[in-house]
Amino acid sequence: AGYEQHDAHEFLQAILGTLEKHDRSTLQLDEPGVVSHCFNGMLCSDVQCSHCHMVSSTTERFVDLSLEIDEAITNNKTNVTCLNDCLTFFTQKETLQGDDRWFCHSCKEHRECTKHFTIHKLPQVLCLHLKRFHHNKAKQRLKKIENYVSFPLDELDMQPFLSTVISNQGPRQSEDDYLYDLSAVVEHHGDSTCQS
Repeated sequence: AGYEQHDAHEFLQAILGTLEKHDRSTLQLDEPGVVSHCFNGMLCSDVQCSHCHMVSSTTERFVDLSLEIDEAITNNKTNVTCLNDCLTFFTQKETLQGDDRWFCHSCKEHRECTKHFTIHKLPQVLCLHLKRFHHNKAKQRLKKIENYVSFPLDELDMQPFLSTVISNQGPRQSEDDYLYDLSAVVEHHGDSTCQS
């Protein structure tokens, strides 16, 4: 759609969506299917008004997390980005101001605010999507991000990215429940219609 690049990420979502539809046709309405049971996590979005400090929290289901590869978190000498830095960037606070101001229900007007994501519930299988394209709005062009991304083969610790309530009181029994081992990497090769 438009300037977005999907390929392998879109394929994974289509397969999981198809499997979930098949699950739904064979299960009771309140029963989670295999896809939901294995791949569903919950993301929490917290928005805090900078004036009255009211916090609005919403949660939404996810089957994968799309992570930015930002120049600010890339080692300029080696052109390498660390996966933990991508996760930190994803969960860091962002200030919404100007046209992006949020309507505060307590103040009854649009206010500058901070917004950040945390993970409310980890899935059994964690899928991470690395956004390899950056859209330059001024030039109306896509730029492919060629950085290498380093990631651990085992024991990716997700606890620092959890909602405070979950990391302190969650249903998981041990620290190992927050660790993930790499099972697969899907990499797209081929021509693209984008210009850098």
